[in-house]
Amino acid sequence: MLVKLKVACAVAAESWIALVDCLITVITAVGATVNITGTVGSVVHIFWGVSKTAMVNEENMVDTAGDYEVTLASCPATTKIYFYIVDTDAGEQARTGIYSFTTIAA
Repeated sequence: MLVKLKVACAVAAESWIALVDCLITVITAVGATVNITGTVGSVVHIFWGVSKTAMVNEENMVDTAGDYEVTLASCPATTKIYFYIVDTDAGEQARTGIYSFTTIAA
C-alpha cells in the first residue's frame, strides 16, 4: 500500500514527507493519546477502528510546532484498536503503517 501511495505521489509531483516517532500514551478504558512528529503546519488526521480493514473513524490531530497529538476518547473497553496517520496537506503526502493498542478494562 505504501509503495502505491509513494508512486502516486511522485506522479502527482508532490513531496513524500516523513511522519516519525509515533508514541501511544495514557491508555485508558475509552482510548489513548497518540503523538507523532511531522511537518510544521500540515493537516494531519488519524483513522482508527477495531479492525485492520475497517478503520472508519477519523480525528484531526493538533499541531504544536510539528508535533501532532490527538486523544481518542470513544473506544470500547478491553478492545484492540488499530490506527494509521496521514498528512493531507496540499502538495505533500504521508501515511504511516498500521499501529495498535489495547484499551484497558472499565
